[in-house]
Amino acid sequence: LISNIHSGHTEDLVLSVSPQKWLTEGDPVTLICEVNGSSTGWTFSWYTVSSDSSDHYKLLSDSSRGAGGNYTVSSAALNHTGVYVCRAEREKPDYKTTYSNKQPLWVTVSRSESQISVLQILSSVLAVCPYLLVTVVLIFKYCRMRGKTD
Repeated sequence: LISNIHSGHTEDLVLSVSPQKWLTEGDPVTLICEVNGSSTGWTFSWYTVSSDSSDHYKLLSDSSRGAGGNYTVSSAALNHTGVYVCRAEREKPDYKTTYSNKQPLWVTVSRSESQISVLQILSSVLAVCPYLLVTVVLIFKYCRMRGKTD
């Protein structure tokens, strides 16, 4: 938890992920930013942590600055992999929290796309190497002829 002390106020800002931080492409995910101690009157901003430095944050272009503390991605893509933080602010009294805890998200390729069949690999190799193709055809013919003579 990050404690924020400003003008006599203390707020804890907590960022969590639902349903999980390990995702497959196409999965939905929601980042949940909660302010403990005071739940009303807040607007939220969402950031990614720069890969260059853990202290630089980039505001998400589609960051919805609204009263709801949720940032939802309906269909995760590989480019959603990263580390996220949120920040809350309110006008009365004027107050902006520090950044939340860092929350990583990992998005991997879907299983169906990552599996390559033996037949696909064999056809790719044979297309690239014609000598191998001729060898395979000769072995196949030899095995067929041998089977007929038995």
